[in-house]
Amino acid sequence: MCDGGCAKKFLIVLNIIFFFGGALILGFGLWMKVCPMITQYLHVVNIEATDPLIDYAAFIFIVVGAAAFVISFVGCCGAYRANQGLLFVYILLLLVLILGEFVGAVLALVYRGKVQAALLDSMEGQVKEDYVNGTAEYDAWNYLQTELKCCGGNNFTDYQGSAWLTNTSTVINGTKEVVPMQCCVQGEEGESWTNPQPKDFQQCQRDASEGRTESKFLYTEGCHDALQTWFQQHCLIMMIIGFAIGAVQLLGIACACTLRRSLRDGKYVPNN
Repeated sequence: MCDGGCAKKFLIVLNIIFFFGGALILGFGLWMKVCPMITQYLHVVNIEATDPLIDYAAFIFIVVGAAAFVISFVGCCGAYRANQGLLFVYILLLLVLILGEFVGAVLALVYRGKVQAALLDSMEGQVKEDYVNGTAEYDAWNYLQTELKCCGGNNFTDYQGSAWLTNTSTVINGTKEVVPMQCCVQGEEGESWTNPQPKDFQQCQRDASEGRTESKFLYTEGCHDALQTWFQQHCLIMMIIGFAIGAVQLLGIACACTLRRSLRDGKYVPNN
C-alpha cells in the first residue's frame, strides 16, 4: 500500500499531468468560441452560433481548463510542502471541478443529439431551396464542401432541380455547372472556398451529370455523412481526454487523502 512519501511523489506527478490536461480543455473551449469552422458548420445544420447551448458549453470548458491550472498548482504546493490545509483545499476544488466537468459532459451529449437531429432534418432541404448566390447558406455550404471534401446533403444529386441550378448556375467555357465548383476536387493551386480551382472542371461536371458514384474529379460523398463523421471524431477525442483527466483527478484525490491522513496520524514526517 502506498505510504505518505509515495503519495506525495505520485501526487506531484499527477498534478503535472493534470496541468497539461487542463490546457487541452481550455484550448478546446477557446476553439469553440473563435473557430470560423464552427460557425459555418452550425449554420448548415440550422443551429445559430449564438445558441446559448454553445456559449454555455464553451464557457464551461474554458472555466474548467483555467481552474485546472490553479488546482494543479495548489496540489503541487500542498504535496511538496506536505501542508494539510492546502491538501484539504485541493481535494475540495477537485470535487467541485469534477462536478463541473460532469455538467459539461451532459451539455456536450445534448448538443451532439441536437446536431444529429438537425442534420437529418435540414441539410437536403437547404441544398434544394436555400443554396443561392449571396446568401449565408451559400457561403456556409461552400465552406463546408471545401473543408470536408463533400457535395450536397445526401450526395451531389441533391443539386438536381435545386433553386441554384435553376436560377444561378453558370456556363464556364461551354460547360454548364450542375454542381458548384466547391464540389470538385481541387488542383494544386490550393483549396480556397471563396476562389475554388478545380483539378478538372469539365470532367467534374460530366461525372456529376452522369451520376458517377466514383470519381477522381468530383466529391461523391454527401456532407451529411462527412459532417456527422467530423462531429463523432471530435466527440470521441474529447471523451477519451475527459476519461483520462477524470482518472487522473480521482487518483489525485486518493493520493491527497492518503498523504493528508498520514500527516495527521504522524505516520509520515516530511524532510523538507
